[in-house]
Amino acid sequence: MAISSANFQKTKSNSVAETTRQFEAKYLLPKEHRGQNEFYNCGTDENILFEEELEKAERKGGRIPKLENSLWEGLINLNENHTIEDVNRVGEHIAKKFNFHYTRGALHRDEGHINKKGKVEYNYHAHVNFMTYKDGKQNWRLEFIDKKALSDLQTEVAELLGMERGEFNSKSVRANHRHFRGKAEEIKNSRLKLKELEKLREENKSLKKENSSLKGQ
Repeated sequence: MAISSANFQKTKSNSVAETTRQFEAKYLLPKEHRGQNEFYNCGTDENILFEEELEKAERKGGRIPKLENSLWEGLINLNENHTIEDVNRVGEHIAKKFNFHYTRGALHRDEGHINKKGKVEYNYHAHVNFMTYKDGKQNWRLEFIDKKALSDLQTEVAELLGMERGEFNSKSVRANHRHFRGKAEEIKNSRLKLKELEKLREENKSLKKENSSLKGQ
């Protein structure tokens, strides 16, 4: 069972294509082992949301906010039993807590790796996306979101999902697809080495037989 974790980063340019599976990434499990993904979309493009917020804001000069600074993404650990409804509950809670727009959610069941015993170890997780400029303010700022607020959020997410909370003040980073892809490559290389070793053993046996035969002659 996974331990609850919520990590945030600025949304990348290829986030929509990647999270909605518009292309088949190399790090996905073989097709026969992939589970069914689930998706949510608020129905309004993030660019439009941003422009609407700019229009209604009573600005008094200063630098104009940028869209790229207002798009953030959370990566949430999940277990096999979780659904898109659970993901949305977390997304809506974060949006309400920090005054964001919750725009998209994606539950992925198609990542992980196959271990040395041939068993699939799934990397169940979700992406929750936000547009953080709202009510005339850029709400993703340290004055609004400090370490305590983020620590409290970890506890709240764990409670919402019915999961064990991660260690307090932990500096560990959530294992992403690169980690699992690395493990898969490591296992693959180990298997190749074992095959090579078996091949060498067979060749050695064959040479011993030939050597014995030559001695007899």
